Amino acid sequence: FDNVISPAFYTDKSFTMLLTYANRDNLNQKAWYQYKNLAHILKLTDYKSVWITSQGYGLMWGNSYYQVAKHFDTYIENDKPYDENLAALFKRYYNNERERVKSVKILLFFI
Repeated sequence: FDNVISPAFYTDKSFTMLLTYANRDNLNQKAWYQYKNLAHILKLTDYKSVWITSQGYGLMWGNSYYQVAKHFDTYIENDKPYDENLAALFKRYYNNERERVKSVKILLFFI
């Protein structure tokens, strides 16, 4: 990509404006987590969504990643600190939920 500019200088702060309608111009109107996010939009379109992550293992509950991720239809957190385990998590999810997976339209890996 060329000329890509992040809305903030660190990931957690950036993330509050990446997958939500929040931006620098409207953050003084209400908190970022009160804006609709990608998961809300997917639900409005009847998309089924899965969020699989290894970001912030053990710290997810209080950060911006989880505040968006918790709205996805399925949320799977890696219990290991390495990204390569995400493929195994997906495989396990796919094998256990084979029929439901057919209706999934969005699968997001957050690493």
